Amino acid sequence: MGAKWISQLWGRLREIRKSHARELEEINTIIFGDPLEIAEYYIEPDCQERNPTDQDVEPHLIVSVPVMKKIDQFFQAEKIFHHGNNQMFILSDAGMGKTALLTMLRLLHLMSFWPKEKDCVLKKLRKETLREVSEIENKSQTILLLDSLDEDPTAFGKVRERLLEILHATQHFCRVIITCRTQFFPDTEEDSLERLGMVSIGGFNCPVKYLSSDGTTHPVGLKKANVRGVV
Repeated sequence: MGAKWISQLWGRLREIRKSHARELEEINTIIFGDPLEIAEYYIEPDCQERNPTDQDVEPHLIVSVPVMKKIDQFFQAEKIFHHGNNQMFILSDAGMGKTALLTMLRLLHLMSFWPKEKDCVLKKLRKETLREVSEIENKSQTILLLDSLDEDPTAFGKVRERLLEILHATQHFCRVIITCRTQFFPDTEEDSLERLGMVSIGGFNCPVKYLSSDGTTHPVGLKKANVRGVV
């Protein structure tokens, strides 16, 4: 997806509130907000491979890129060589736009910005989520978006155990993105291949990206769009 994807998406979304009312209401009940309002105000955040709060990393060693560029690369990777490579974590502090990002991904699918043969399912992590996930039939052709591990009541007091349960339950999906507050995310092992932007937990080697701001985007990833879609 190029730099103009936000304005292109918004141009289509303005005309589908009635024709896609059911899908938009479904997203609304998951994120507790109007997805079209998020799309109208959205600014794409940058992401990076290192935790921006890590004091041991020299600032000049941190490289930030638009998050959709990294997600696009994740989706288009042809082969998965390691257990967990199809399951990505998006981490950040509270209010940095994790839920907004997953909402935009779901809207991109709804507006056919992705290949037709791929399905996309957005879920808020809660007690019933893994049961609902198990009932999805075509897992190998489904991109699964799981929001807010840090708000999952089942993870309170046992976040590592819950995360491993989620990873095992979702390992056969085409791609999985899981969001979480950085401070809530459990300790992980060193990646066996020492790859930057990878974490290992319980035998799963997963890519991880940290949302960041380069000073030009609003902290929550939202800003008023003008009539041309320029943000």
